[in-house]
Parts: sequence; structure tokens; C-alpha cells
Amino acid sequence: MNNKSMHDSFHKKTTLIATVFDGDVRKFNGYQYTQKKTYSMEVANSRLTSEIALNIPENTQTVVDMGCGDGAYTHELSVRFPRIQFSGFDPSVEAIKIAKKAYPHIQFYEGDLFLLPPPKKKYDVAILRGVIHHVNDPLLALKKARLWAHTIIIVEPNGNNIILKCIEKMSPYHRLHKERSYSSALLKQWCKQANIRLVKENYVGFVPFFFPNFLSRILFFIQPYLERVAVISYFFSAQIVLVGED
Repeated sequence: MNNKSMHDSFHKKTTLIATVFDGDVRKFNGYQYTQKKTYSMEVANSRLTSEIALNIPENTQTVVDMGCGDGAYTHELSVRFPRIQFSGFDPSVEAIKIAKKAYPHIQFYEGDLFLLPPPKKKYDVAILRGVIHHVNDPLLALKKARLWAHTIIIVEPNGNNIILKCIEKMSPYHRLHKERSYSSALLKQWCKQANIRLVKENYVGFVPFFFPNFLSRILFFIQPYLERVAVISYFFSAQIVLVGED
């Protein structure tokens, strides 16, 4: 397959999943993960935002959020780091419309990681939050991301977690959005092949999205203790966080 055919193929597949998310935006005025304000979603998202914030180097001046969706997560970080220049892109046209309107202080634009040319000057940090499990070629996505920034923060559903794997098979939302998690071993292998040098690996969060409030509150209370037990967090946490450098 030549380069043009490969690009056309990725663009077609990215457009298909972007269309699904466009439907979410029209229905919820944003993504379900950011607009449906349930307790479980709020604490799960908060935990991820906090973990990403911990891994942004002190001297960071520029951050690009790859696959920024409706901009909610990018905005949360911009509030924590007002001196950093944030920008973000996403293939979902409707999501970017929401992001631009809601957060005018951040530069958002429509774009596909597989098709956008890398910037002439790298960003200090690139964030890939819940992106890799939506793309059809994770390795190529990581190779592309490496061209964009010196530090790359990758957040993905924990594919070591067998409970999560079952949810992906049974949940209508997960099936509709083509969600599939990967093991940490496979993610690390792809990073190595993409020449991303990993400097940190962490397993965080025990509160699933769309989880009943009562059970979510129990899990949230014991979450800090569970995260300290390596075996438990490796096999039962909700998210994998990898930090790499070029």
C-alpha cells in the first residue's frame, strides 16, 4: 500500500469513529465522559487529570492535547497551569466547535493525528488521554506523536484488568465507540518501537465510569490504599499512565 492509500485508509477509519463522537456531542452537548455529571465519572476523571498534572515538567511552556475531544480535560489542566500555553486538536468536528466556544483561551482545531504534519518546533508536552485504544494503528500513532513533543503522557484503559476486558465486550457504549484496552506490556512494546523512552509507569484509579454512586464512594475511599499495592493496581486499576521522552 502506498503512502496516499495508507493515509486515505486511516482517514476513512478515523472519520467513522469521529462520526460516532459527533453524535454524542449533538446529544449531550459534549462527550458523555465530560457532560454526564455522575459521581463515578467526576472522581474517575479527576484522578486522571491529577495524575497527568503530576507528570507535566516544571519548566513546561507549551502543551498539545492530542484527541482533546470537547476540550473539558484540556481546560482543567489550563486552570492548574495558567502560565502554560495549551492547544488541542481532535477529528470530531462537533467536539471542536464545543471546545472553541466553551474555552476561547485555548487554541483548538480540527485535526487527525495520522494526517496532520508535525510542528516545526516541538511542544514541550503532548498528552494522549484515551486516544490509543480508538485508533486502528497504535504503533503508527505513537510514532507520529513522538514528532510533536519532547515529553509524551499516555493514559489508557488498563488492559491487564480482566474485569475491564469483560466490560468492553458487554457494554453497549464500549462496543459502539470501538473501545478496546491493551496490556501494559503491549503498550510499552509499541513505545519502544516508536523510539519513545519511557521514564515512568503507573497504574491509577479504581472507580469505573458509569458506576453506581454507592459502590463508587466505597471504591473512592479505599482507592489510595489499593494504588499502593503493586499487584492489585497492576491487575485491577482502571488506567495505565506511561510517560515517555524523545
